[in-house]
Formats: sequence, structure tokens, C-alpha cells
Amino acid sequence: MLPDANPQSVAGALAPLLVDRIEVARLLGVSPSTVETLWRRGVLPSIKLGARRLYDVADLRALVASRKRVTPAPD
Repeated sequence: MLPDANPQSVAGALAPLLVDRIEVARLLGVSPSTVETLWRRGVLPSIKLGARRLYDVADLRALVASRKRVTPAPD
């Protein structure tokens, strides 16, 4: 490791920016067909690189953030 490198910034730099449908499914805890459905409905944007359809990790984070709900505690 570089002497001046922050371990967190190094890990962030090594994290993938784009992931495939299988990895999206694993990260979100859903099936690959659900990922396909989210893409077809326009809920989850993708990037086409050659024959591969990839998904931006930032879009996954935004999707999760948009679906968060806070439920009040029961009385």
C-alpha cells in the first residue's frame, strides 16, 4: 500500500463503477429477472457497452434511497 494512501479512498477507487445484472441482483437481494423488469419499466437506467448491459452503482444507490420509507413507531 502507498504510505500516504487512505485505506478507505483506496477501497473506493477500486470499487466498480458499473456492474452487470447478476451483480445488481445480488446487491439488491432480488432475482436477475426483477432487475430486467426494473430496467424495462425505466426504473433502473443502464449503459450499453458492446453487447453488455451494465448498471451504474450510483443509480443503484439512488434507487435504494428513493424507496426508503420511515414508518412511525406504534403507540
